[in-house]
Amino acid sequence: MPVVLPRTDAQFLARIEADARAYGGEAWLADVREEARAWALEHDEPARRSAYLGLMWQLVDARRAELVGQVVPTPDGRFRTVTPARCPAGHSWDVRGAWVASWRGCRGRGPDGQRDHRGHHRWLCLVPDTDGTASRHEVIYPDPTEGCAFVGIG
Repeated sequence: MPVVLPRTDAQFLARIEADARAYGGEAWLADVREEARAWALEHDEPARRSAYLGLMWQLVDARRAELVGQVVPTPDGRFRTVTPARCPAGHSWDVRGAWVASWRGCRGRGPDGQRDHRGHHRWLCLVPDTDGTASRHEVIYPDPTEGCAFVGIG
């Protein structure tokens, strides 16, 4: 299945702004816009637009990375789990049908010996590598520690 990505700057900007709203609301989107605008003004044309989009994308992507595995509200009042933007090999989460999301139970204990979580979100990437086989790279949140003891199958 081919990857469908935004084709124009306007589509890319709309996607970045939608993600910014989802991960921090309108106030955070305004902050991101202002920081990107200040950064872009330090560049001459024609690089100014690229600098603006690039910094917005970096700020939103960093925020998303902080929130992976957490539940956030959506603009329509529902909630969703923040997914990784890409697998360790760089394959995009936007490739529908190429990822398997699951939950792994855990009897994990923190450094103090207390049970600090009940399981881990797991995303398995099935995008074909260059040799044609599924990459099978995975992202797990929270990261397993020495105190983790997975239960069940998977």
